[in-house]
Amino acid sequence: MILSELSDLIVRNRSYRRFHQTPRPGRERLETWLDCVRLAASGGNRQPLRFRLIHDPAECAAVFPLTRWAGLLKEWSPAADEAPTAYVLVLAAAGGATPQTDAGIAMQTLLLAAVADGFGGCMLGAIDRPAIRAALNLPAALELLYAVALGKPAETCRLEAAIDGQTAYYRSADGIHHVPKLPLEALLVPED
Repeated sequence: MILSELSDLIVRNRSYRRFHQTPRPGRERLETWLDCVRLAASGGNRQPLRFRLIHDPAECAAVFPLTRWAGLLKEWSPAADEAPTAYVLVLAAAGGATPQTDAGIAMQTLLLAAVADGFGGCMLGAIDRPAIRAALNLPAALELLYAVALGKPAETCRLEAAIDGQTAYYRSADGIHHVPKLPLEALLVPED
């Protein structure tokens, strides 16, 4: 893959929050994406993360109301007919060191694989962990860290230049999700 293809993939990898209900990713596709995650970097190569695949419509329907979306878009969440059609739960050994770096690498890799395959998703940290644990009977030995919502995106996300350093995303009246990004110069620390 050349750099421009990687850059294009990163630009297309947005936090999608509305999904078409078909096609659904299905278990085989989720496993293919997760195999990319398996091959990604892991601190000390410890590979502490475990994953629970959710693709069954009934399980997806059970998880959906236990998620919270787009903190900057007050009073908004996806409608039931815009809900994700799959989830991957990110888990780790309970009581152990929390592998946040590994989780970030895993979720980004998962989303890049999904986008490369024509799907998309959103990392979710605002989830009702106890309720999800109970609904899915997750093993007590594993701590639920995050959920990644997945499906066929039903929205347009547009990157744009941040004005006056304002980076809050917003949705315009036409339903476009706008994501302001700082210029590269604003991210670089001066060398002097």
